[in-house]
Amino acid sequence: YTCALAVGHDHGNGYCCQHVDSEVHVCFGRHSGYGGYSHKNWSRGARVYELKFSVGGGDLKGGGSGIGDGNILEWSSWVRLEDGSIADRYSR
Repeated sequence: YTCALAVGHDHGNGYCCQHVDSEVHVCFGRHSGYGGYSHKNWSRGARVYELKFSVGGGDLKGGGSGIGDGNILEWSSWVRLEDGSIADRYSR
């Protein structure tokens, strides 16, 4: 079961969105380091993911994901900027 695809890149933007033809969500991380592309107005930050599993009728301990057996996966993501602030909150 694939619900999200996370990709990092070296530019000044970061975002998440749902793919137009599927249930898959695509998240891009922003410029996080001091190398590569840079611009004085780009805020550095790292994309953070929080995953929450709720056990329903299935068993998450059975070796598989358990998703689809009444279990629920909820997730959210945000960018923690270098100054400590949070940007680009996204949840599913």
